[in-house]
Amino acid sequence: MTSAQRLLAETLGGIRFTKTIWTEPVGFQSPLYLNCLGYGKTALSYDELHQLTKDIELQLGRTKDDKLNHVVKIDIDILQLGDDLYHLSDWERAYLQELLHEILP
Repeated sequence: MTSAQRLLAETLGGIRFTKTIWTEPVGFQSPLYLNCLGYGKTALSYDELHQLTKDIELQLGRTKDDKLNHVVKIDIDILQLGDDLYHLSDWERAYLQELLHEILP
């Protein structure tokens, strides 16, 4: 998590992060996940930001086979860019609601 945060901060600048929390995996058996939210402003398009996050995942050791084998070394998702929301089912998860309270007034 620390490496992902560092790489995102170096690339995006001005990004801030919530606390990290451990959560249960959803849909399959796996060790706990460590989660946090990063937030800030960017002029990047969704496609540019998505490519940046995938590049960081690769730098941190994620492989194409990991997803097939339910291995999650690192997973960076874009949940919102501007007014557009993504990964809509994630927004209902308790941990996300908890972390959003650190960001939203």
